Amino acid sequence: MMAAQGAEEALSASGAPPVTEKLVHHLTSQMSRMGDSGEERLAMLKVVGERAGWLIQPTDVTLGDQIGKGATAKVYKSVWHGLDVAVKTIDPELFLKDPGGLTSFCRELEILARQRHPFILPFFAATLNYPEHCWVVTDVMKWTLVQWLHGTRERQWTRIIPLPPLRDRLRVSLEIALGMQHLHEQVPMIIHRDLKPSNVFLDSRGRAFVSDFGFARQLQPQDADQTGETGTYMYMAPEVIRYEHYNEKCDVYSFGILLNELMTGHPPYLEAYLSPVQVARGVADGRLRPMLAKEPGPLMSELIEACWAKEPSVRPAFGQVTTRLRQIIADVDNADAPKPSTIWTWWQ
Repeated sequence: MMAAQGAEEALSASGAPPVTEKLVHHLTSQMSRMGDSGEERLAMLKVVGERAGWLIQPTDVTLGDQIGKGATAKVYKSVWHGLDVAVKTIDPELFLKDPGGLTSFCRELEILARQRHPFILPFFAATLNYPEHCWVVTDVMKWTLVQWLHGTRERQWTRIIPLPPLRDRLRVSLEIALGMQHLHEQVPMIIHRDLKPSNVFLDSRGRAFVSDFGFARQLQPQDADQTGETGTYMYMAPEVIRYEHYNEKCDVYSFGILLNELMTGHPPYLEAYLSPVQVARGVADGRLRPMLAKEPGPLMSELIEACWAKEPSVRPAFGQVTTRLRQIIADVDNADAPKPSTIWTWWQ
């Protein structure tokens, strides 16, 4: 099967929106316009969850083995109504130590619960027994993109596992871009703000899912830009590092870094032996980018360079990125040598 075909079939088989009731839509829209009051968001989420049918109790879930751990949460392979699931349990200490912790949790859940797309992490249910039991129930995944690409040990320049086949890496790239295109086409638009390999998961079939919306924002029409530092330096756009106004094109930049990593098989900037702070300074002033991928050809190199352009206005939209990725995949599948186009203008 051609590399792009699986992505197209998954799109055509995607389900209906999670809930179409007018009340739920109204309440969810209200939440997107709320300020940063975690308590208000939590109360509204409980109403939405009850109406939508995804609000459950901790006793409904049987926690199993721990399969993941982050700074503020643990993930367990669990069972819910006989179904194998992953349960993300938020550390109650987060809410005690971080005044914005509850708001961040609610924001992530608001966004995740509204999405039904073949390349967004499938959401099933949640418990909202604050602060002890704030759990998110999702489909269970096999790998993060980091593990799939680099193995389970610390990333290094010398590969410890074989590089996945080019067609698989191209397919995964397209699936991530399609997931991001979906987020950017929402009304209001959703910008992820922390797109990186550890926030992309793959299931047992190797299909990619964008996840982790703790930094995500719903961009209202009146909010032309955002400000403030979010995300991870290695994948962060220059304007975000510089604390300047930014918009959805910061996600396109992050995707460009991620796409280059998928093509080269090397983590960004590893060859430069720089600290995260040195990387941030180099990216912010426009001097530093990762070693550019040469595979599968000039069209991919042009796409990557367009995505990580210093000026947000010249970066393509995700709809244009997916169009170009399909073209590259078709060229690879047809074993045709890609012909270089005029850089910066192929998507205009």
